[in-house]
Amino acid sequence: RSLVLGIPVRGRAVSEVEPVMGFFNNLLPTPMVLDTELSLKAWVGAVKRELLDSFAHQEVPFERLALEPEIAAHANKAGLYQSLFSFQDARGRERHWGPLEHQSVLVMQKGATEDFSLWLMEVPSGLEGAFNFNADLFDASTARVFRERLVALLRRAVRSPSDTVAALLAAPGDDTTQFGRWTQARREQPGDPRPDTRTTRASASTLNATEEHMAAIWARLLGIEAGQISAQDNFFDIGGSSLLVMQAVVIAHKELGVSIDPRRFVTETLRSLSAGDERKARLLRLWADLLGQDPAQIRDTDNFFDLGGNSLLVMRAVIEAERSFGLKVDPRRYVNDSLLQLSATPPGGSTVPSADPPLTQDAHPSGLLSRVMGVFGRRK
Repeated sequence: RSLVLGIPVRGRAVSEVEPVMGFFNNLLPTPMVLDTELSLKAWVGAVKRELLDSFAHQEVPFERLALEPEIAAHANKAGLYQSLFSFQDARGRERHWGPLEHQSVLVMQKGATEDFSLWLMEVPSGLEGAFNFNADLFDASTARVFRERLVALLRRAVRSPSDTVAALLAAPGDDTTQFGRWTQARREQPGDPRPDTRTTRASASTLNATEEHMAAIWARLLGIEAGQISAQDNFFDIGGSSLLVMQAVVIAHKELGVSIDPRRFVTETLRSLSAGDERKARLLRLWADLLGQDPAQIRDTDNFFDLGGNSLLVMRAVIEAERSFGLKVDPRRYVNDSLLQLSATPPGGSTVPSADPPLTQDAHPSGLLSRVMGVFGRRK
């Protein structure tokens, strides 16, 4: 039995960034193998080793990892991860600033960005947390079954830490009975539990070529007709899930050559996600004019400075791109980012320098996470 957990990390692996304000978080897809014949202590040790191995590569951006051939092949079948687990390391903070005193307010996440997740936070009285779930796939009664199951297993583990995992799972109790009933009901449930949101859209005919191709990708993944998808549809609103998002990202990069941050699927429409192709063409023409080069000689993976640009030309490119076609980009991104990355900037612009450009066929990706680090080292 195995699964892949998504594990968020703070992204502050070196002391120099500890006092720096900003959002450095990354997500690590971490494989977990459940050997029920192991004792709980031995299995926890195996989990610890797997986590430490993943944490050693936490600087690899999740979006970059999704493009590795071996991992992308897995994502096409089951997504890059099946569930998310996060332990919030909320350390003690100074409560008094001179005569002022403040207190923390625990605000739980509203809305699900994954199909299922468990969040825990350490507080003076113990652990607090919650399950988040995609309401298209699960309901509140299922979350309660999972909660009771988890709490009961933890209590058994405290009483009998030397028992095997199989013994802890099979021990009699209300949680075992309820979980067995839920499992049996899932086996007997026909079809996809998601509600049928398919309706014919009159506006579908207004899609441009890129949008039509993207709509076709969505339709294949969702099992609906492309004509039922409009330019203003959001992937999740028409039945998508976080696992299907990762497949959509990989296929769009393969078939359309566009690199899309998966997080944009949460709020953006088909039209805004597809707009990068047109922006890329216009940005390419702008670069060619500024640099005095043939547009046909500029590749998606080219960097402005590597083509002969300088800081003065960068400022002209930034100003003209925003004025002519609304592409608002932080000038600092021109130092490292490619044409493709800059053109994929979401509406509203970006003030955070992004990661390295996606792997291309010329980069000969290995399919192994440890060798991805070698790719990063060569580029730097």
